[in-house]
Amino acid sequence: MGVADDRVVAAMRRARDVMDRGFADAALDVSVVAQRVGYSRFHFIRAFDSVYGQTPGRARDGRRVREGTSHPRDQGRHGGRGVPHR
Repeated sequence: MGVADDRVVAAMRRARDVMDRGFADAALDVSVVAQRVGYSRFHFIRAFDSVYGQTPGRARDGRRVREGTSHPRDQGRHGGRGVPHR
């Protein structure tokens, strides 16, 4: 792997860390994460997909599912606890 590739991987690791720490934050969208690691939104999406094999949005949503956290826009309907059990 070349120096440029190493820099991309390092930036995507930083982005993944930002996403992991703030996965439940409604204000944390792809544009915010891209800006934090110094990429444009579209370049970030392509770079993240090339490193991890999935888009940042899909990675974030998968983390929310694994953690049992509903999307922030759903918190009002279910009191922030996800889907209610019946």
